[in-house]
Amino acid sequence: MRKIGTANIIEVMDEYDLLPVHNFKFGSHEDTYKISSEVFKKKVTQNVPDGCWYGCSMSCAKAADDFIPETGPYKGQKVIVDGPEYETAGGVGSNIGVFCPKGVLELNFYCDTYGVDVISFATTTAFIMECYENNIINKEITGGLELYFGNKYAALELLHQMARGEGFGKIAGLGVRRLKKIFEEEYGADRDF
Repeated sequence: MRKIGTANIIEVMDEYDLLPVHNFKFGSHEDTYKISSEVFKKKVTQNVPDGCWYGCSMSCAKAADDFIPETGPYKGQKVIVDGPEYETAGGVGSNIGVFCPKGVLELNFYCDTYGVDVISFATTTAFIMECYENNIINKEITGGLELYFGNKYAALELLHQMARGEGFGKIAGLGVRRLKKIFEEEYGADRDF
């Protein structure tokens, strides 16, 4: 925990078939090593007692300095990313199929920056991606976003749209419960699916 925080359990969850993968369809993935705690140990630069509470014996909060986002309003600028924690890597990593540490860090940064709960965003995006891959929704409905598992750029654009309240992101921001109703009523989705 002192070295990498809660991200230390990514590979443990994968080993025990408990890691959320592709909208919780699977519990492990052959590419988990790409977002393992060992990978993030190399990215985390603040290996000191965290600012949560100096006296904490676990010191699990970590951060990556000098990260440069590829998209959005901070594109090309050095930023500090708080984390990632296990829930982040398991959510915007394996659950949406983004086995890319830079993708996980950028999604983590923008969720924090926009004030979007990372677990809710990841769960909603994973649901959307499963619907997209099963032809319940398509590029026409998503405004051109190819929301298949692993497409970090589409996930990032979805997040930016959510934050701006525009495009398909505005609809996605309503959450899974409302999306299910919209997909059923407007696009003929099978509710049982």
